[in-house]
Amino acid sequence: MKRTLLLGITITLFSLPVRGQEPFQFDRRTPVVQVVERFGDCVLSVSTTRLPDRNTQDPFSRIFGTPRPTGELGSGVIIDPAGYVITNAHVVYGSDEIRVKLLDGSEYVASLLSSDVANDLALLKIDSNEPFSYVPLGRSEDVMIGETVIALGNPYGLTNTVTTGVLSAKDRSVPTEASRVRFADFLQTDASINPGNSGGALLNINGELIGINTAITRQGQGIGFAIPVDRVRKVLPDLLDLPVARGLSIGAEFDTTDEGTPPAIVVTSVDPDAQAARFGLRRGDQVERVDGRRVESLLDLKKRLLEKRAGDTLALSVRRGSLIEDIELPVEPIEQVMRRRFLRKLGFWGEQRRVRTRGAGMIEGFLVNEVREHSPATQLGLREDDVIYKIAIPDARRGQLEISTSKLDLFQAVCEHSRPGDELTIYILRRGERDALFGPLIVQD
Repeated sequence: MKRTLLLGITITLFSLPVRGQEPFQFDRRTPVVQVVERFGDCVLSVSTTRLPDRNTQDPFSRIFGTPRPTGELGSGVIIDPAGYVITNAHVVYGSDEIRVKLLDGSEYVASLLSSDVANDLALLKIDSNEPFSYVPLGRSEDVMIGETVIALGNPYGLTNTVTTGVLSAKDRSVPTEASRVRFADFLQTDASINPGNSGGALLNINGELIGINTAITRQGQGIGFAIPVDRVRKVLPDLLDLPVARGLSIGAEFDTTDEGTPPAIVVTSVDPDAQAARFGLRRGDQVERVDGRRVESLLDLKKRLLEKRAGDTLALSVRRGSLIEDIELPVEPIEQVMRRRFLRKLGFWGEQRRVRTRGAGMIEGFLVNEVREHSPATQLGLREDDVIYKIAIPDARRGQLEISTSKLDLFQAVCEHSRPGDELTIYILRRGERDALFGPLIVQD
């Protein structure tokens, strides 16, 4: 009887509630959790492949002090519902193919629109029938030392990794392993940023993008750095530039003015060799609408332009004084603009071609296929089927600077930006002639 009573008392004691055993009922959905839930699917993994023979002359090997692999894993941030993605230029440099993977497992082949190696930024584009979730661009000018920051990315291939910390410092000038290279204006954080995080998002507690994460130096253990979003904002218009991203042109440059709210978008220059000049667009025109839709910002205008393809028409409504002018501009390949400029200033046009020479074997030359009458080229005696293999321009230090036409972009840039009255020395290979020919060509207006 006594044993039964004791057992009953013991069971009763253990079943009674004891003060302090109940768990705290704090709200576990903290601001950090809410940011991750809202914007976690806006950060994607980036993987690249590169053919072995393309892995040469890599400037990033010199900058970061390590050789480049034939593939790369990194991160990217969707910044627009149309599928524009910001990442680091070193993540996608020299890639033959770029693939991205979203949080839901969907994969896309991304196109590289443009990159800025100096700022280590690149712009990708992915396409879908549905709009993408995206991260709004914040401001880095008003970030506060000590405020909570959230890093989203894919370190070491571990997809959708979240790390948190505080903003440790700003305006950091960070040396890399190559002492000649120094990036400035970085944000510093104690949130872990490791290889694979490069190109990922650094967010504030409101879910705004304040930086693009980047892994810079192996000595930075426990210290993370991010490119400030204000620098991203500054570079974006150039990354979205139609000639750079699509190789297309309408022949006009645009910028914003400080007048009005919101600031007006105006035409800052018109190319005399492009369609804009031909169809009446003028410097100082204020852009009101594109294809019937109001333009909200310069970035909005740039994105509208990138929707165009060669042969499309761009309908602009511009304010000129008190009048509204409607102008339709054909969109054309930049090569056509360059052809007209070469013919006007130099009197010839052609294409890059590999040709066999007697003394130097196969070389990259510029094959002339068009010569304008009564031009500097005809005065020189240039003919169709001539091959230009180098040019020389005056140089203050060396007398003359020789440029091989194998460097096509440089050759075209020198010819394109030469000024009226400049004297170029043209070196020519001509069929039937044993020796190379050369002579002066005076640039016309």
